Amino acid sequence: MPVGGIFDTCEHPFQASMGTKALSTPTIYNVAMTTGGTEYSQVLPKGAKKVLIQLRGLTASFILYYATGASTYITIAPGCSKVLEGVWLDSITLFFKSATSTQVAEIEVWN
Repeated sequence: MPVGGIFDTCEHPFQASMGTKALSTPTIYNVAMTTGGTEYSQVLPKGAKKVLIQLRGLTASFILYYATGASTYITIAPGCSKVLEGVWLDSITLFFKSATSTQVAEIEVWN
C-alpha cells in the first residue's frame, strides 16, 4: 500500500493508522443518491487525514469532483473506491454523482 497520497483502489487497503500515529474514531457518512445524474455533496471536517468514498452497490460507477458543476472529474469504476491518505484537508466539499439511481455513497473520514 502506498505510504500516503491519493489513489484509487478496488482492493480497499484502507487502514486506520498513519505510520505509527493512530487516528481518531472515524466519521461515516451515508449519502442517499436517489436520482441518477443528480449532483450530491458532502462537506468533510477540517483536518481530515484519511478519506474513503465508494458506492454501496457494486454494479454502478460514479464520478467525483471538487467544485459544484465541474466539467473535470474522475470516474470511479463499479466496486472501487477513492482514497485520500496522508493528507491534511482544510474544510473541503466532495461532489459526486452516478448515472444509476438509488445508490448510496459511503464516506469514511479519519481525523
